[in-house]
Amino acid sequence: MTPALLPRVYQFCQVVQLHLNKQVALTRRETLVRKGAMDDLPAVAERFIEDFGLAVEGSGLPRTAARIIALLIMLDAGAELAEIARRLRVSRASVSTNTRLLESLGGIERQSAAGQRRIRYRVADFRYVRFTEAALARMRRIQGFARETRRQLPRTMAGAKSRLEGLEEYYEASIATAEAVLARLRRKTSAPIGRSASMSARGRT
Repeated sequence: MTPALLPRVYQFCQVVQLHLNKQVALTRRETLVRKGAMDDLPAVAERFIEDFGLAVEGSGLPRTAARIIALLIMLDAGAELAEIARRLRVSRASVSTNTRLLESLGGIERQSAAGQRRIRYRVADFRYVRFTEAALARMRRIQGFARETRRQLPRTMAGAKSRLEGLEEYYEASIATAEAVLARLRRKTSAPIGRSASMSARGRT
């Protein structure tokens, strides 16, 4: 190789190296997106999200909805719809459907900054007061129309009336329990921060 060709060869090698660096960076970014939608969360948090989804699914709530709540519990600033879909690796349509469901249940709420159109979702309240209030309202509504139905059924449907009475009694007990839970949550919410924290610590020991 003649000395005159050396600068050209060096320049060509630099161009090739620059191109390779760009390809490596692009591949690395794509791998991170595919591999680690929740790389910023510790493994124990990811396990909680999946375990919570499976456990709550058994109670009738869609698994995706339960995973959304669990994810938002882990995120201080909440998350936008697209971020939730990316982190949980589900479609935006599924996230949209389940966030609406969770809003109607009082589990999550929307939050938007002034002057911005972007909407973030977060857990409705730390003590789950609103969630419990919504659950209590649903139980009272079911008990109410069960009672009215039982009263309006003809006497010939004694079996149905008896089963409805059993349903009323079930919800009466459930409502009493939920009211006690709600009262406790409200007391903890209104308690001074230091006192509330010390009470929680004693309860966990």
